[in-house]
This record gives sequence, C-alpha cells and structure tokens, in this order.
Amino acid sequence: MNTVVCNRPAWAWGIIAIGTVLRAAQYACGRSLWNDEAELALNILHRPLVGLFQPLQYHQGAPIGFLLLEKFATVLGGNGEVALRAVPFAAGIVALVVFYDVAKLYLSPHAVPIALALSSLSRSLVYYSSEAKQYSTDVLVTLILLHLVYELSEAPLSLRELAGIGALGAVAIWFSHPASFVLAGSAGVLIVANWVRRNGKGLGRMICVFAAWAGSFGICYVVSLRHLSHDHALLGYWRGNFAPHRLSLMVPWVSQNFFAVFENPAPLNSMLGACFFVAGCGRLLRRSKLCLGLLTAPLLVLFAASWLHLYPSYGRLLLFLCPILLLLASEGAIWVYNASRPLSPALGAVLIALLLAKPVYVAADTLIHPIHAEDIKLGIRYIELRQRPGDIWYAYYGAKYQLAYYAEVYALPMANVRIGSECAMDQACYGTDLRLLRGSPRLWVLLSHVQPYSGDEGTLLRDQLDAMGTGWRMFDISGVRVYLYDLQRAALLAPTDPRQ
Repeated sequence: MNTVVCNRPAWAWGIIAIGTVLRAAQYACGRSLWNDEAELALNILHRPLVGLFQPLQYHQGAPIGFLLLEKFATVLGGNGEVALRAVPFAAGIVALVVFYDVAKLYLSPHAVPIALALSSLSRSLVYYSSEAKQYSTDVLVTLILLHLVYELSEAPLSLRELAGIGALGAVAIWFSHPASFVLAGSAGVLIVANWVRRNGKGLGRMICVFAAWAGSFGICYVVSLRHLSHDHALLGYWRGNFAPHRLSLMVPWVSQNFFAVFENPAPLNSMLGACFFVAGCGRLLRRSKLCLGLLTAPLLVLFAASWLHLYPSYGRLLLFLCPILLLLASEGAIWVYNASRPLSPALGAVLIALLLAKPVYVAADTLIHPIHAEDIKLGIRYIELRQRPGDIWYAYYGAKYQLAYYAEVYALPMANVRIGSECAMDQACYGTDLRLLRGSPRLWVLLSHVQPYSGDEGTLLRDQLDAMGTGWRMFDISGVRVYLYDLQRAALLAPTDPRQ
C-alpha cells in the first residue's frame, strides 16, 4: 500500500503559503454576508442543535454536519461574519495541504507543482473559503475521499483499515452532499476493477465498506435530503441548470457546460483548460486506468443526478469538482509539454505559462481588490450615521434576509423599517407598495441583491419614487444603493379619497 509522505518539500509549502495568504486576505476583508449566507445564518442562529436536523427555512439546503460545525463556531465566536466564515476558511486552508497529498497519489511528479499552483491561485477556491456556505467544505471532503478511495484500491488492507475507510466515508456524507457522488462513482470503479482482476476476496471485503456508505446515505436521505428533493420552490429556482431529458438538447447542453466548468468554478481559460483536461485523461488512460476512473466517475454520477433533476449543474454547486478538473488539466499540461519538446522546447513551456497566466492575474487582482459582493453593511452604516428621528427605511425585498441578519447582530430598531413587496417588474405593485409611504419627509431607500432575471427592478422602483417625490442618490458601491427621498409633495398632490 502506498503511503503519503508527510514531509512536504519547501516548494510545496511555499505554494501553500501563497494560497493561504490569498484566502486570509479575502477572509479578512470584512465584507457583508450576501443573501444566501444571511438566509443560512438566520437558520443557524435561531435554532438549537436539534433544530438543525429539521428542514431549513427560506428554501436553504446544507449538510447537517456542516450546520453543526457552524453552530459551534457561533457559540465560540459570536454571531458575526468572522465566526460564520471560520469553518469554510479553515476548510480552505486544510484543503490546500490535502490537495498536495492527493496530487502526489494520482499525478506524475512533474504535474504536482502545476496542480498545486492552480489550486492555490483559484479565485473560486479563494472566494468560497470565505463564504458562510458549505462549498469550501465540499472541496475538502472531496479531496479526503479521493485519498481514501485510492488507499482502498491498494491491496491488501487490514480489517481495521477497511473499517476506518468505511466509517470515514459514511461520516463524509453528512458533511457534504457531493460526497455521495464521489463515493458512488468510486464504488462503481472499484467493483469493476476487482471483477476484471477476478479478485473476489478483495471485492467481498470492499462490499462491506460500500454497504456502510450506502447505509449512511440512506439514513441521510430520510433525515435531510428527501426534504430538499421535494422542495418545489428550490427545484423551480434551479430548473434551468438540470441536464435536459431530450436527446436533441443533450449534446449542446453537454458541450456548453463542459467548457463553462473550466471558467467557473475552475480558474482556467475554458478552451485551454478543456484541451489540457482531455489530454490529462488520455495520459492517465495509458498510465493508470484506475486513477482515471476514480477521478472521472464522480463526473458521470453528477451528470446522472442532474439528468434526474436531483442536483443542478451550476458554478458554486460544482466547486467540489474543481480539484478533479485541476488535477487532470495539470497532468495534461505535462503530457503536452513532453510531447511538444521534439518540435519546439519552448512551445510546451509557453502553453503551461498560458495555463497559469489567468489564475495568476486573477489571484493578484483578488489580493488587491477582494470581492465585496452585495456589501449591504456599508449601506446600513451609511444610513445609521445620517438618519434623523422619525426617518423611515424602505428596503427592497431582495435585501430582507441580509437586513434581518444585521438588524439582529447590530441590534437595529426595526419599527421604522418597511420591507418591500416582491413586485418583480410589476409597476402597479410598486405603486401600491409605496403609496402607504406618501407624506414621508425623509425616506431612506436601501437596495441590495437586486434581482436581474426579468429586468432592472431597482430602476423601476426608482421611477415610481421619482414620480412621487424628490430623491437624491446618496450611496452606490459594491452592489448596494441608498437613496434619500422626500415624499411630502406626493401627499400634497394626492387626490382626496371621499371615503376618508
């Protein structure tokens, strides 16, 4: 049985240190919780530990193990963003170390530095290491499982080692939803590999491990996953991100998503990343069919789940695939480098440099300008510093969960806060919603998480307000807008209702 060398070389620690600095800079930037983070945070803060085993509010879904870790983090560190993001941040740092170990197992030696560099610099991996959601832990769990199934493929293993692998895999399902894809795909590959080798004894011992995984998944499904699979609002939200059932639509869907995944969540140029990925698959096909199977089987299981409309194929939900994509692309880069040397010694080096160019540039930009998506905290503080007694707040409906979280954390008085109705692009709805605020001499309008799906709802809301009174743009940064309106003129010009 191959073992992982614990003493990592200095160059590996150097690359890991770069990745750690990038993740720490994003973690420390102090940005607000965005909408999905706030929704999950409200569930965590308002529930006891036992309550986390029940379906979450606001159509949120997260592994129970992750929720428990988040709850413990808030108990120890308070209800602020630092505590809520501590678990993903720790997972992101540990994942860098585990990634090196996994790369050593699956890749040729010269591909390991490239893979580790890509993992360290990946903007998606950096950002989601500082988001209070489960995607960073998905990456760590995937890497741990790739390590485990590789060890499981080695023979012989003692009963104690098999029991440990079975137990760790069973536990992983409770900490990461995509863990099921990795385990199911790996089990299928190992069953086929042992059947081809006619290793009935080894397969029989592995079946016990697979049974532990399947049993854990069954319990997890009954306790947690079945509620998500029956959440029609959640399924409707993601309906455009499932694989189509019609064969005529399947080919363009697969082609589009295959290239897109190298842009997001992977940090690569889509065309270059896809080419190196295919080359990496070809190289592993000749060097180790088992390694290729263990790395690619989760992609096939994921596709099946998407086709069954059980798991969407979309950006952040696919972050767990990022290590697999980077591993295979790095292996392909080394193959291209070696294959091109007889033609031109510089060609392969140039191609590898192009592969690394985008991640390096984006990582440098992220270090200088950390991502501040929907930084509603800035808007709230802006209003707090300038409001006067009697002022009214009107919050766009997309910001209601963010505002609810910060109202609790900052102990904001909500008596004068009005949450807008979900009007989308219905102009009459906004008119009805705002009519109740006529006569307000100072109305603060707070917009965050404005929905882009059907049009600019923020502009439509402002058009209604401009027709009612006089407004000034006070603040516009990081996806958050604040306006101050005087609606007294609307009250003076409004027709008198004879029924009043």
